[in-house]
Amino acid sequence: MVDEGASYRGTVSPGLLALRRAAFTTKWNGVENDWSYSRGAGEHATTCRAHPVLRCERWCPMRSPSLSRAARLAVVAGAAALLLSACTAGNTSKGSGSDVSGTITYAFWNSSQKPAIQKEVAAFEKKYPKVKVTLDLTPFGSYFTKLQTQGQSGALPDVFWMNNDDLALYASNGLLAQTPSSIDLSRYSSSAVDSYKYDGKLYGVPSFQAGLGVWYNKAILKEAGVSAPTANWTWADFQRDAKAVSDALKSKGIFGEATDLSDGNATYYPTILQAGGYVVSGNGKKAGYDTSAGESGLQFWRDLIANGSSPSLQQLADTADIDYFTSGKSAFFWGISSYADTMASSKIASDIAVAPLPQGKIAANIVNANANEMSAKSKNPAAAKAFLAFLAGSQAQTILASVTWPALSGEPQTVWKKRYPFDMQVFVDAEKISKQPYPNLTTTAQWQQAEQALMPSLLSGTTPVDTAAKQITAKVDDILAK
Repeated sequence: MVDEGASYRGTVSPGLLALRRAAFTTKWNGVENDWSYSRGAGEHATTCRAHPVLRCERWCPMRSPSLSRAARLAVVAGAAALLLSACTAGNTSKGSGSDVSGTITYAFWNSSQKPAIQKEVAAFEKKYPKVKVTLDLTPFGSYFTKLQTQGQSGALPDVFWMNNDDLALYASNGLLAQTPSSIDLSRYSSSAVDSYKYDGKLYGVPSFQAGLGVWYNKAILKEAGVSAPTANWTWADFQRDAKAVSDALKSKGIFGEATDLSDGNATYYPTILQAGGYVVSGNGKKAGYDTSAGESGLQFWRDLIANGSSPSLQQLADTADIDYFTSGKSAFFWGISSYADTMASSKIASDIAVAPLPQGKIAANIVNANANEMSAKSKNPAAAKAFLAFLAGSQAQTILASVTWPALSGEPQTVWKKRYPFDMQVFVDAEKISKQPYPNLTTTAQWQQAEQALMPSLLSGTTPVDTAAKQITAKVDDILAK
């Protein structure tokens, strides 16, 4: 079971997921019930929960057809205008267990993390006996709708979960307190910290995260006569091995690789980065799909479909990628660290291992975190600041390691790695090469919708890669210019 709330760039909104799925004609059984949804059928049916990080549904395998992201952006933008005068109170108060008191609210969306969060709160209240933390758990499908309403009325929770893709919207409208300078961020990866910067200022503290790896089936590789991947394997190695498996075992319905292509964050965004490119430039003004690196990163996936190494887009729409993999019908699967629970509980667990992403021109990955944010209008900033600092510390992060990959390095991540029979160091190492494919922008939902409308024709071969890349770039550039 995927137990996180992390995505690449933060958990993706239900509306944006619906748009992506509609573009790829993927069939899903979305269930808005504490993040859960069903994938597959019969013995291969799985129940997953959304993730943190990440900015994509590969980080966030929870699909829900509810509120559109564009509508959500419009609502918050208008509502937040009422709070433009909000001040960032996070750094103005100092306190200790003896002089901090009162009640604060902590809002989050993932029920699978609730037991760990309750332990975090108990430990905090022991240190600060005069403070009471009230938990506010809202299913993901309605979390941001509720958050927008609270923002409009000036009543955001004192501390709450946030993802990167919504950061710019909330920060630009004065809803978030800047990260207190007293919080030590030296044990957090720079990529995770930087992903919560807007206009040069830092908002929030990374809490939990997810990164990409290539899950593979050792038994299938052996049957096909293919060697296991090495730490320094390349695109050419991956493409050769995936095709070798498909060629050798196609009579059994086994593919070399099967990875859902309806979201770029786990597929063509990383390969564009590995080619030395960008999805959107750092200044947020230019798309990079039609650059040499952009086209190379896209061609990587088009070739896998074209030569039969991967199922077609329609086949991936009919059968989830994780179902291909856990049913022994694919050798490779590009997936996030949070799939470790699904892998460990599957019938083929003893055959599963994980490797780093293959290298292109450079080595690159996308490791993103969800963050804890503090409201700029908290009525108890001293207690909220103390709680935010506590959640960022080793004690709270070690507690969190029982349910997810904590963002703090050291003992918390060691505890997390020991939970699994796989080499989870693969994901920790990915932090060193993590890059952001695009900056925090208020237009992300719009330009990704434009991208997704045209991407299927590129990946399926209906439109040549260079032609489609130019079309996507033109559409995205137009949105970025507004």
